[in-house]
Amino acid sequence: MTFILTYISIEITKPEKTDYNITMMAIAFNILDLDNIGYIHRNEKYLLCSNSLINDGTCEKEGEIIINKKELKNKVLSKLFTITDKTNYPYSTDLKYEIEETGFYSVILKPAYNFEYDKSYDLISNVEWHSSTGELPGSDYPKIKFYKILAIVYIIVFVLWSLKALKYRKDILQIQHYITGIIIIVTSEMIIRFFYYNHYNNTNKNSKFFLMLAEVLNAGGNSLTFLVLLIVCMGYNVVKQSLSGGTMKVVQLLALFHFIFGIIYSIGLMIVSKVSGLVVLFFVLPISITITIFYIWILAALNNSIKNLKTSHQDAKLNMFLNLRKILIICIIFILIFFITNSFNFMDSQDIQWIVNHWSTRWFWIDGFSNVLYLFGFLSIIFLWRPTANNKRYGIDQLPSNDVEEIDLEESFINKSSNGIIKKDDINVGFDFNNVSENKDEINQESDDDIQNWAEDNIEIKDENDSELYENLEIHVADEEEKLINLDNP
Repeated sequence: MTFILTYISIEITKPEKTDYNITMMAIAFNILDLDNIGYIHRNEKYLLCSNSLINDGTCEKEGEIIINKKELKNKVLSKLFTITDKTNYPYSTDLKYEIEETGFYSVILKPAYNFEYDKSYDLISNVEWHSSTGELPGSDYPKIKFYKILAIVYIIVFVLWSLKALKYRKDILQIQHYITGIIIIVTSEMIIRFFYYNHYNNTNKNSKFFLMLAEVLNAGGNSLTFLVLLIVCMGYNVVKQSLSGGTMKVVQLLALFHFIFGIIYSIGLMIVSKVSGLVVLFFVLPISITITIFYIWILAALNNSIKNLKTSHQDAKLNMFLNLRKILIICIIFILIFFITNSFNFMDSQDIQWIVNHWSTRWFWIDGFSNVLYLFGFLSIIFLWRPTANNKRYGIDQLPSNDVEEIDLEESFINKSSNGIIKKDDINVGFDFNNVSENKDEINQESDDDIQNWAEDNIEIKDENDSELYENLEIHVADEEEKLINLDNP
């Protein structure tokens, strides 16, 4: 791959005074040769040869740029030029530097003599690098192909998910609508990022609009993903028919704050060039807090749902939540490994040799890895919650949650003034087993009378405070569910 620096364009804002004469120097070189340019004397680096340096034997000709040609690893191109008040502006000079091998290259552009420039006016320069691949910096060029591949993958996922959702649209769960929204947001973000980098590479125009739009979609996708993952771990649509109003509002509010903090963090990455304590406090700390809350709450809710499913012997749903926990554990392990290795890896990031070795892959550890890990976790989770013909086995229509069971039982039994005796007509168990299997003829349907007869034969009802009724009925319902699921999957 060949990178060519075709020209350096220098634009100068004239001072109020009209009389000035400045000698400028421009040096293009491979970063490995940085130590071979100039001469360090008493902790100060001199780039131009002077009489005192000639006397020391450091250089030979006064006014020349000092280059240690014996130790050069690549060629160095340098030029001196003069600008005055009579120069036509914007002044530009061509400095063509053909590069024979891929590497990290740099340019030094500054006044040659400090006494000629009293800093009473600005020297504005524009350095443009032109390569055979386009206008993007070499370190960012791989992002074009990377986001193109991700965009194609998410489009395929969106198409497959849409076909599944359309086929089983009558059995779609509410949580699957949320997942559809996430897929649309993430797919749009990948397409816009690919368009941004490709447009930048072709036109040399850095579109802040597309970059900001991609960051907003990223913040929205992350917030919605955390929200869905949290309510899934709480058992929404699987263990519980709905979350209490207060809980759902807190979750939504947390997701909203995470979205806002995510946008603030993205803005910080775009405008902040120097990291300070105030920058960390304003841009980084808020989003770190919301992420921590989400992680802790998600793991606690998941463990609680698994515990409840084990207690109620709902093995089909339990396996799904156990698989979800495995996915999250794998992601957390990869994140920990990533942070530990990167901490050691980036310790020498200011060293020139580190820059040479890692400039072409640095983008992956900053942007790429997190996207790949998200893709793995997201695909694994939506595979578990994909629309199928057996949605009802995981849906609340087949088996109400513990909360719903308690309410139904309370209304049907405790609130009846029976003095320890429940009439057959008063028993009403609100379970619907009619839609468990696609082939209804394979399953012997249980009517309300069958359940009532079983309850009369197996449950000893003593009084309103007797909890044995609840336990027996709960075990019976769980057993019936497993029978139906086994029939559905011979």
